[in-house]
Amino acid sequence: MDGEGAVSFHVLSLLGGCMSLIVGSSAEDFAAFREAIPAASGRRVYYPQPNIWPSKWPLVDGSTAVLSIRPVPADLLAGKLDDSIRALCESAPGNADLNAWHEAGNLAEYAPLGFITPPAMRAVHQHMQQLVEGTPVSYGAVLCMPPKSMPQWMPGGLDWYGLDIYDWPQFHFPNGGPLDISGRLTERLNSWLAVVRAQTGLKDPKLNICETNSAQPASRAKWFTALGEWLHANGGHRMLTFWSDAGCGPWLPDDLATIEALRALAAL
Repeated sequence: MDGEGAVSFHVLSLLGGCMSLIVGSSAEDFAAFREAIPAASGRRVYYPQPNIWPSKWPLVDGSTAVLSIRPVPADLLAGKLDDSIRALCESAPGNADLNAWHEAGNLAEYAPLGFITPPAMRAVHQHMQQLVEGTPVSYGAVLCMPPKSMPQWMPGGLDWYGLDIYDWPQFHFPNGGPLDISGRLTERLNSWLAVVRAQTGLKDPKLNICETNSAQPASRAKWFTALGEWLHANGGHRMLTFWSDAGCGPWLPDDLATIEALRALAAL
């Protein structure tokens, strides 16, 4: 059995041919991604300008979205943005997820703003959680940092908890070695789950991986398969891939090994 077939067989054997995991991509690449992986249904959508988002939920047929927005904390906590955020959420379809200030505590572009701090973000998350109540939308925090640093940035009581994670050197064996799936990567994911459990008091919190990829095309099938298997075993809800010309690289429509792995995870 060749490498592509081995990945597909291993995943489908584990999952019994079916998996309730939403697989998808960043919105800009979603059409091409779904052309290769027809069962893909997850989109990651960003509105990066502070206090700017659409009046209605962004819809694409046959898909669901994790939508990230940036409400200015002072305006949000004063109630100035409540009506527009509620209207956005009330227009959403089912299975829609909302997030404010993704990767707070990690993105360097937030530092000059001066108001993205742990106390502010905990208050933002709590206020946003109240705003989505009674709408089709679920609310969560998306972080990208070592799990031990997360508690100050995320309160308990949210609908879901998100992670952005990439194939960084820290998940490889030393000296440029291969991916250490059962060691370094699994330890990081288990630590994340433990922190979320401690913050929420829930044994089975709802988990989303909202951005992920490997900059090395040869590693992508193994990387995505490892994350998908872990999510399946731990109640994961979404695994959304992220593509860019810089950094992790663009979507490659002829990368058959990666496509086969993602098809298996999407339960084709």
